[in-house]
Amino acid sequence: MLSCHFRRVTKNDQRFVYNGYLQIANFKQSVTNSQRTTHSSQLFIWDPTEPVATRPLVWNFSTFQPFNFSPSYYTHDGNKNVSDVISENGDVAAQYEYAPFGAATIRHGASAIDNPWRFSSEYADDDTVTIYYNYRHYEPAMGRWLSRDPQKNHMSVLYVMVENNHVGAWDWLGLDSDPNSLCAKGKNLAESSSQYSDIIKKMEKITARYP
Repeated sequence: MLSCHFRRVTKNDQRFVYNGYLQIANFKQSVTNSQRTTHSSQLFIWDPTEPVATRPLVWNFSTFQPFNFSPSYYTHDGNKNVSDVISENGDVAAQYEYAPFGAATIRHGASAIDNPWRFSSEYADDDTVTIYYNYRHYEPAMGRWLSRDPQKNHMSVLYVMVENNHVGAWDWLGLDSDPNSLCAKGKNLAESSSQYSDIIKKMEKITARYP
């Protein structure tokens, strides 16, 4: 399996800091035409209640030196997309709505552009109009990925993803091509339910809400 530590750490004048696969900070230094240097800093807190954190909860943003952070709070829709950003005084700093494949149909608010986490709670690259998913970029207007899934041995096996057995097996990150792994063998989930008991229970609770 590919390492989970291949992350973009720089972009133009930005610097990114990660905790594992989660981006926890973004620092930016810009020089204006008057040769004046400006600084900004963003710190992010992710949902600690999930075994695999996937939703940002708090956004601390500052453009001053020394930094004077002002926290904002995220809300999400049922598909894990960021729907609103609420400032500490209760105002809606940003609001979003999305088309089925991720293109923003509504984006307004004072922080709608500065906030980087939007569709699918992933990083929005406004300069390229793509969404950065750590391994590759997604183009929401056309609903397509801009590169192949970075799997090993993809040239020797046409359908590497769980050997094309998406019903009987799963792959957490879409990166597993180990022939000895549970995913590549295509074992039925029921045969290994003891390994995934906690996950199955959570799935049952979720599906019970939507009879």
